[in-house]
Amino acid sequence: MDAFKNYFKKKNLDRKFKKAGEGHVLSEESEPKAGHSLQAEPRMVPTSEATRAGEAAIARLDNLNKKTDGKHREHYASKDPSFETIRKEESLEGTSHQVELVNEIGAANIIASKSLESSDQTKASVELQRVILICPFCSSSKTNNEIKHCLRSCLNKWYETDPIEASATQIKTLNRKEAIDACIATLNKYINNIISDLDDDKYRKIRVNNKVFQEKVAEVEGSIPYLLALGFTLQRLPFQDTEEDYYYLARESITDIDLLRAALLILTSVEAKKPTLDKDMRVYRAASAAPRIELPAEFYTVFAAEIKQEQAKKSKAVALESELRTKSMRNRDEGKTSRHYFYTIIRIKFPDNVLIQGTFQSNDTLAVVFEFVSSCLCNDAIVYTLSTSLGKKLDSYKSVLSELDLVPSCVLHISWDVSIMAELQSLGILDASQKFYYLKNG
Repeated sequence: MDAFKNYFKKKNLDRKFKKAGEGHVLSEESEPKAGHSLQAEPRMVPTSEATRAGEAAIARLDNLNKKTDGKHREHYASKDPSFETIRKEESLEGTSHQVELVNEIGAANIIASKSLESSDQTKASVELQRVILICPFCSSSKTNNEIKHCLRSCLNKWYETDPIEASATQIKTLNRKEAIDACIATLNKYINNIISDLDDDKYRKIRVNNKVFQEKVAEVEGSIPYLLALGFTLQRLPFQDTEEDYYYLARESITDIDLLRAALLILTSVEAKKPTLDKDMRVYRAASAAPRIELPAEFYTVFAAEIKQEQAKKSKAVALESELRTKSMRNRDEGKTSRHYFYTIIRIKFPDNVLIQGTFQSNDTLAVVFEFVSSCLCNDAIVYTLSTSLGKKLDSYKSVLSELDLVPSCVLHISWDVSIMAELQSLGILDASQKFYYLKNG
């Protein structure tokens, strides 16, 4: 039986070697045989659909060049450059506040125009709008890059008067949640061991080069000042055959054990001091109608490949909906195609084409937007509703802005009860003859 297997195995090897062609000695140079010269394959002639697709692409590029031409920008800026700023509302009811968003979160979010002045003939200048945060200690306005330095400076000043609470707050404010939890758990263990046996010297000293101390405590900002506030001092103590640095708490420095318990309670119960977002309220007036750009018919041509691609996307979406998936699986699939934004710029357009703008966090609820609008109105009796540019009414106050697709920027429309506005005017509460009569300090 083995002889038959070896025979057929040899035949298969011979057949494979024959397919590989004639062999040659490695020291010889292999030359191609005559009649087997390499020839370039003839180039495929593009189909009519491919030709049309190329022409449409060229047309798109031509129109893009026209839009970005310097003369066109100067002509448009002379009218009003204020509303080249929100990408999602490229054309909104014939107005020219075209939108272009800069998605660098933490630095610049949007290119916006200068706030509207009282004069009718206002020259708006394009400026870079940044996210502004308010320090919870000194109430100063800082950018995202400056706020941490301001927090650290304020906490250091607080440390001079109340070192335990200031250092505990520093731990909770300036670090990541995972690092905070690990640090507090470790410090909690240190202090409880000391409380359980004050006379045991090993509980009152912490070796600086200890791996657990380095990974969970020393790397956390504010942890060392907290130990120093408890009475620990940095000393050189014997370790095996040498000396090493230790944070040591002398027995004489512990005058009252209740102070250690109070310090531990402060560490676990103190809350982080987080900066608040400055809404940075601004007022704009919509520009006049922008020049209409006519595009060739080829620009709107839909090809068979595009239809197939769209159909494949819809089929995949239907297939996913038919599958039994958990909420975490659905969130994961949705997160693959969506980008996370920290902030969003929202503009609210009034019936007289005046807009107010505010900056919000993407995880804010819709109720925060309503509170912002109400704070800008001059009277609480004004009843209004908000809707998208497509006419969808927004009334789910607990919904998050990112879930409502209101990030990274959008324009909402405000409408109010005309009868209530007329009644407020008849009572003399509102004076329609004045500009922005419905806004505070208008």
